[in-house]
Amino acid sequence: MEQVNQTIVQMDETTQQNAALVEEASAAARAMEEQAAALSQEIAVFRIDAQAPAAAAPAASAPPAVPLPARKAPVRTATPPRMVDNTATIINEADWAEF
Repeated sequence: MEQVNQTIVQMDETTQQNAALVEEASAAARAMEEQAAALSQEIAVFRIDAQAPAAAAPAASAPPAVPLPARKAPVRTATPPRMVDNTATIINEADWAEF
């Protein structure tokens, strides 16, 4: 009987902990929903009219744009073959894909 009683007490404690976690998750979801609504209101200012001309006049408060110096593209050289298990293998970092 004592073991059954202890098991029931443990189950009750676990149920109470789960209920508390559900309450916390619910509160976090509500907070995220409120933040998403506020963010939507904030970014509504940045809507772009599809019919607007490509080059709009700069805002009066914006400082004049300073052109950046032209940058040369880096020169890429071929990767020399590397020995792996006594076999020449060409390794080119640009050919790697992430899986």
